[in-house]
Amino acid sequence: MSERCEHCVTPLVGKEYVLRECKPYCTECFTKLFSFLCVGCGKTIGPGTRKLSLDNLHWHEGCFKCSECATPIGAATEYLLEGKEIVCKTCATSPAGDMGDSCVSCKRGIREGVAKVAYKGRTWHERCFACARCMETIGTKSFVPHGDEIYCVSCNEKKTATRCFTCHKPVTEKGVVYKEHTYHRECLVCIGCNTPLAGMNMCTRGELLYCEPCFEKKYSKKCTSCRKPITAGAKFLTHDSLEWHTECFKCKRCGLNMAGKGFVARGDDIFCGDCAK
Repeated sequence: MSERCEHCVTPLVGKEYVLRECKPYCTECFTKLFSFLCVGCGKTIGPGTRKLSLDNLHWHEGCFKCSECATPIGAATEYLLEGKEIVCKTCATSPAGDMGDSCVSCKRGIREGVAKVAYKGRTWHERCFACARCMETIGTKSFVPHGDEIYCVSCNEKKTATRCFTCHKPVTEKGVVYKEHTYHRECLVCIGCNTPLAGMNMCTRGELLYCEPCFEKKYSKKCTSCRKPITAGAKFLTHDSLEWHTECFKCKRCGLNMAGKGFVARGDDIFCGDCAK
């Protein structure tokens, strides 16, 4: 039986392959599954390619060089690793006076020819011009300044946007305002039945939101006669801590509506004078 790639099962007869833990992989699968991206150029470090690794970061051998002066870092070269950037000792210790502008972020000088960003009289290494929140390099993307700090658009929205009263996440698009609180439209739902409440009549109990049917079902008083909720604004009558819809306040025996008339109460039932005899 011919040898096959452990991942894609393609026959390997006459093809290059790589052994990993005694298992064969075609070069395409090996590259996809096990190869690293070079920090320097961002390209894949393929099988058989010489590479250097440091702190779980990986470089092509030719990409392992000072990010400021582009000097290759050899075995005898002293250097510093700052995040994902390699800086030779010469660049790391050179005072700004010897190099021109000083970077606002790292406070080191910016060598001639090194990519830099200038904004409102201040200068950064291009790699140092990064969002103060997510630390991603801004590059050519839009940004928003806040005092001495720079934010990418996404992080600025998270920093300054009004937060949803329900989920507490930023409301960066159209929200719904109810009783001085702001909600995402999808967060403004009835606590009882999860029905969206935007554009509907709603009721509150403390900080909980309800659609009218759920609120009435849970909190409204019930008519002693029909047992249905006595909704807000409905006319009702009260006697001995019992409530009736006005139209339900009838004699138990003859059905005469007793609203505004004399009646006799026996337990939960009411009777007109004649029926009570």
